[in-house]
Amino acid sequence: MLDLLSQHHAWIVFFGAFLFGETLIIPAAAVAAQGHFNIFAVAGSAYAGTVISDAMWFMSARPVSRFLDKSARRRASYEQVLGWVSRRFGERPERALLFIKFVYGARLATIVYLSLRRLALKRFVVLNGVGAACWIVVIVTIGWLAGRGVGGLSTGLAKIEYLLPAILVFTLLLKGLITWVSKRAIEK
Repeated sequence: MLDLLSQHHAWIVFFGAFLFGETLIIPAAAVAAQGHFNIFAVAGSAYAGTVISDAMWFMSARPVSRFLDKSARRRASYEQVLGWVSRRFGERPERALLFIKFVYGARLATIVYLSLRRLALKRFVVLNGVGAACWIVVIVTIGWLAGRGVGGLSTGLAKIEYLLPAILVFTLLLKGLITWVSKRAIEK
């Protein structure tokens, strides 16, 4: 069975990310850390599956909106997410795409909301692509670290004095990237 999975792991991860998100990406990255899968194939396939899934949700927003309207509970959850996006981002709600994948349960509602607000597909794809790339790096890293286990970490990563500055640099780079993309979006 592992041979079959190893031969087709990129497709399995692609469809898993497309349908289930991090539920499948983290275990696939953990298996990659143990040497059974290629970690770059896992990350690339997960990225492609996520971005294509999000684009399909974006393009099917009207039917999804009608579905949400049929249930008071779903509509209330949807309204809560939309209120949060509106309060946080005001006139520029598309900025939420840069990190919304990190907020469990808000991804689809935000995508539908942006589509119904007539955000251009090209703009959606660019901003969502940047946000998805950041999310994939974090999710695949979590899965890889889980697969390696604390004892399997290299001595360089096991030392906290190297790990904390790396996290700080990643956070600063992410903040700079978000600021840069936001400024470019405002200029257009």
